[in-house]
Amino acid sequence: MKQEKWKLTPEQEVIVGAVRADRMRDSRIRELIQQGLDWPALCRTALRHGVLPVVSIRLEELGQDLVPEEEIVRLKQFRHANLRRSLVMTAELLKIITHLDSQGLAAIPFKGPVLAVQAYGDSGLRQFADLDLLVRKKDLRAVGEQLAKHGYSLLDAFTPAQERAHLKHANEVTFSARNGAAFLDVHWQFAADYLTAANDPAGAFERQTSVLLEGRRVPALAAGDMLFYLCLNGLKYTWAKLSLLCDIARVIESDANLDWEDLLLKAETAGIRRAFLLGIALARDILGTSVPASIPEAAGKDRVIRVLRERARIRLFERGDEEPGFLETARFQLPAKDRLSDRISYCFIRAFFPTAEDWKLLSLPDSLYFLYYFIRPLRLAGLYTRRGRTGPSSKTHS
Repeated sequence: MKQEKWKLTPEQEVIVGAVRADRMRDSRIRELIQQGLDWPALCRTALRHGVLPVVSIRLEELGQDLVPEEEIVRLKQFRHANLRRSLVMTAELLKIITHLDSQGLAAIPFKGPVLAVQAYGDSGLRQFADLDLLVRKKDLRAVGEQLAKHGYSLLDAFTPAQERAHLKHANEVTFSARNGAAFLDVHWQFAADYLTAANDPAGAFERQTSVLLEGRRVPALAAGDMLFYLCLNGLKYTWAKLSLLCDIARVIESDANLDWEDLLLKAETAGIRRAFLLGIALARDILGTSVPASIPEAAGKDRVIRVLRERARIRLFERGDEEPGFLETARFQLPAKDRLSDRISYCFIRAFFPTAEDWKLLSLPDSLYFLYYFIRPLRLAGLYTRRGRTGPSSKTHS
């Protein structure tokens, strides 16, 4: 496959070089800084891609004589603000975990401050906006009841029919603190069923590890399970942000004992081998992440992966703030499915099964719920809209 040249602005090139774990791009970063950069554009881009704390640290390490003093000050201010927010969110997470544990409810926090410590070694080096918990599906109602006692309520109110549909096809519900302090995503599986049919988290609970978070041991996903989740999550968002790859790179670098042969076998069994290889290959392509030679070899033999990794690489900085629409995500996600049966299931679920966006578009009583099956394809085709509605929610499969 003929590769297009990756065209980056100087600011984008500095950002990519700065988030690499190695120092292979340091001389190039110095050269670009000396030539002059649009610092506001660099900060906006790094912030949107969720990597500004890491970029800030690397630029300071390169030497303050290169970076204008006012920019160093601005970067430090953001990093300190991010750390303060992280500490507040960490304290909130610890309260929630303590409360659920006291009620005998198992929950594994992941992403957020846990991933920051687990993979980055510092809770202030990762940008995150909310908290995430993995719970057993059978415990979901009890967890919701306990969260209500802790001052949380469901962000979206579901009717009984909507709740049944959401629990069947989605993978998370979002709670918001009544004081506005935090949003909490409670997951009962790693991804919505249109992305993968391998959604039993039981093994993740058996393999869980722990991290030290502000002096307390808390549960955490094993590195392999974290990689599976991150690869599926990246596919969900069509690899639109550099932070999605940075997380994968940092998890790999933080665990030298990853059993890659076992991970590939598990991914193949689960039907997510292509999605897994795509995420790892992108982290290697863009961030120089070191992985065994067998991984890029396996990815290179798959023509679909070659096409998707090139498409993701080229479009990484092209999207801006606009979220990809239904057709764009489908064109990216559908080929990433391993099995024909999963591709058929993907098309059927995404085309016909209603989501929260359909319910927000038109409020129907449960007795007329069947009408949503007709409204959804019309909405996706752009034939049924309501003025003033925003784009697809990041919490649903659009």
